[in-house]
Amino acid sequence: MKNLNITSILLFGILFNSCGEKTKEIKDAVSETQEIVKTTSKEAIEAPKTLNHLETLTKMTPISDDAIKAWMPEELLGMPREFFNSGLMSQFGVSSAAATFKQKANAYINIKFVDGAGEKGVTAIGPFFMTKSMEVNRESASGYEKTVEQDGIKASERYTKSNEKYRITFLYKERLGITIESENLDREIVWKAIDDFDFDALLASSK
Repeated sequence: MKNLNITSILLFGILFNSCGEKTKEIKDAVSETQEIVKTTSKEAIEAPKTLNHLETLTKMTPISDDAIKAWMPEELLGMPREFFNSGLMSQFGVSSAAATFKQKANAYINIKFVDGAGEKGVTAIGPFFMTKSMEVNRESASGYEKTVEQDGIKASERYTKSNEKYRITFLYKERLGITIESENLDREIVWKAIDDFDFDALLASSK
């Protein structure tokens, strides 16, 4: 853990976030990571407080697959759960899961999360720490990407106008790396869904 560095954290993060995605999306993830490296100071990454927290995480027990299954709701804001998969990164020693809730064919909310507990989990949540140290504010005719703070959560929020798509990424309680994606749903509904996920109960299940 003493030798933990930004390169190893981000490389594993790319593997997790790009798993099962198309080549273009993988290239986009790499490009985004390179931008993070350029715009984030080494001092911020290697701050003693952060390193001490990561050291603590390595000694914690990851959330079990059974606990995740028991926690994941079967319905979210009236939308039934259509897809669920836990243990996505178990082969890497990382606790994680993904689920999709659909209102209709072209309106959905998808959640992916990874638990930062354990030696492998610490590496997997590395990219999510970037949302806490970066300030982004980009806007174009097609949408925007910006850093937001809502309901006590600091997140990276990306919006695409053409399909009313949101992608919200954040680190919860400095342990859960969470990505929420939606399509054809209002922003208020997406953030209400985030609020409805009881992440504290999920964390409590690992104690």
